[in-house]
Amino acid sequence: MRLTALLLSALLPQDDAKDLWDFKPGTQWTYEEKEGEQKKKSVMTAKEKKDGKLILESKEYEEGAQEPTKTEALYSHAKDGFVIWGQIQDGKESEFLRVLKIGSKKGDKWKSPMGGAEVEVEVEHAGEEKITVAGKEHTAIRCTFKIGDDPAASGSATYHLVRGMGLVRFHMKLGELGTFALDLKEFKAGK
Repeated sequence: MRLTALLLSALLPQDDAKDLWDFKPGTQWTYEEKEGEQKKKSVMTAKEKKDGKLILESKEYEEGAQEPTKTEALYSHAKDGFVIWGQIQDGKESEFLRVLKIGSKKGDKWKSPMGGAEVEVEVEHAGEEKITVAGKEHTAIRCTFKIGDDPAASGSATYHLVRGMGLVRFHMKLGELGTFALDLKEFKAGK
């Protein structure tokens, strides 16, 4: 009986979501970033795998600049049934967002910290849809969340994840604070 259960579990699809966060070192994402009307370029590179996490380096460039204006250490991993993004500052990790509840389907919701702050949001799996990013059409997982109740600072965000590529789009509107958009322009898989 136990052998039958093991064989059946091996045949059933396993969604550990590794294809959304666990990339080979050297994998690189180049995004167009917009804050309001200001355009920037962000380049994120997978650096190493450490303690079950993928460590990434993110560099932000002003439009046309050759040298980065900002460099951050980030991480992604799966923990407690979620794909998690985080930030590393002064050697300390802080969870940034529970990006996806592993195995979730359209309509499922989960609580998540937002941006390492004391703010908690409710993220919703909004289904799958076809989108074009980096010049190609992909089937993407769409997630949304709302931020706060204060009209001056409240808002909403929508992001898209593509299996084998991770984050391909993140758009946010924050009341009077304006808009933020991150759109993938180029993806290079690590070797």
